[in-house]
Amino acid sequence: MPTKFPKFTAPTYCGETRFADEKPTAVTLFSGLGSSSKALRDLGYDVLAHDFLPEAVASLNANGFDAIGGDIREVDFTHPIYSDTEVVVGGPPCQPFSQGGRNAGENDVRDMIPDFIRCVAQTLPKFFVLENVRGLAGPRHRDYLNRRVAEFEALGYVVEFKVLDAADHGVGQSRKRLFVLGIRADVNEERAEAGFKYPVHPIIWPRRTRQRTMAEALGWDRKIARARNLMTPVPGITTDPWQWVFERPGRRVLPARGAGGAGLPQGW
Repeated sequence: MPTKFPKFTAPTYCGETRFADEKPTAVTLFSGLGSSSKALRDLGYDVLAHDFLPEAVASLNANGFDAIGGDIREVDFTHPIYSDTEVVVGGPPCQPFSQGGRNAGENDVRDMIPDFIRCVAQTLPKFFVLENVRGLAGPRHRDYLNRRVAEFEALGYVVEFKVLDAADHGVGQSRKRLFVLGIRADVNEERAEAGFKYPVHPIIWPRRTRQRTMAEALGWDRKIARARNLMTPVPGITTDPWQWVFERPGRRVLPARGAGGAGLPQGW
């Protein structure tokens, strides 16, 4: 049965006074609870956030964003509210490319990378960032990724992609994700004329930093770690089920099952 999405609801703030402060506009797609939207707002952008889940839209609106709800495939990005878009950021649904799914790729109805590309094509931002699971860059889907990158390049963008691990960039969790970054070619040329140091290869990836353990990142001591009981002990790393959070970044977090270890299976 085809996946059903809520019908797109046209925004009601389409007038010229939508943003009175005249900051640059950023568009976030598949915005969820708004992490990328908040980051862009912190960088000085007015953000137009999009998601099809009513709960996500309500949360975004409650936190001061102009949230647009509904099926992204019905959004007309040629509408005047998108005319000054400077950056587009989004993580299309990952299920088509996830190792834990069917790996149906472009044959999966949830593949919305084409609509991310359509947004870029219709708004022509200076920059874009697309995030997805690392499986998209793996052997099974690499041809598909290369074809999509070629579409971005045909629109006039310099594009690079790379798998990054959050644990290498200050986060106390090992989480590897693919990032596809693009900069419009004419913006690159302007940077070259202005004497920018890297006009030919304008995308500078962040440098790896020292990984922090889960306990270090959260400020936990052994007593807190045991009382919180939030971590899944990892067999084979240590005989002490509470010690591993002090040895490496985490991988997953589970709901608490009781203080002081109560509720843990026998032998953990």
